[in-house]
Amino acid sequence: MKHPHASRAFPISTRLTRSALSTAIFSMIAFLFSVSVSAEQSSDPLMDANGSNNANEIALSETDPDTAEASLVEAKRVLEQARELAEQIVAEANAKANGAKQQSEPLSQLEQDAQILTLRNAKVSVELQAGTVEEITRAIMPAHWRIMFDVKDPGLKQRRFQYISTKPREQALNDLLRPLGMQHQYFYELQDENGNSSPLLVVSQR
Repeated sequence: MKHPHASRAFPISTRLTRSALSTAIFSMIAFLFSVSVSAEQSSDPLMDANGSNNANEIALSETDPDTAEASLVEAKRVLEQARELAEQIVAEANAKANGAKQQSEPLSQLEQDAQILTLRNAKVSVELQAGTVEEITRAIMPAHWRIMFDVKDPGLKQRRFQYISTKPREQALNDLLRPLGMQHQYFYELQDENGNSSPLLVVSQR
């Protein structure tokens, strides 16, 4: 019988299911063992509620332990098979979860590439009458992007320019930086210490 959750890609819950199954199986074994012991004690003529001591009851008390032991052995065998089947189901679920993750990675990369293209090709609307290169660059980039300038020329950092552009972002950056002998590089995948997205644009001299 196919396990109803075997096809789902939930690796964390799958590992928990394996532990829960093992616990349940061994609990059932312990329960059956206690039932067997109880059955053996209840069949003892000395434990009979009516205090009866006839031959039929004595014969029954001699055969019941063997029957209970055989039932317990059979129950253990069935439960062992169930445990092995459960482990196989969990292993298959983990394999399917890993496969699903690997299949999703190319899609995530495609989505990231699409976001990068959208960022670079988005048109800007920037107008500064007298802004430094850093101020103009910050106006071109989205507000959540960090900007780092690796420029050693202090005069270049302090110069001010009149700048107007409604071009795509990548072209606007090139129009600003290339005539000054500068270049830029995107770092999209950076994260802060809390794991949140924290992209960075680095501007440097050639």
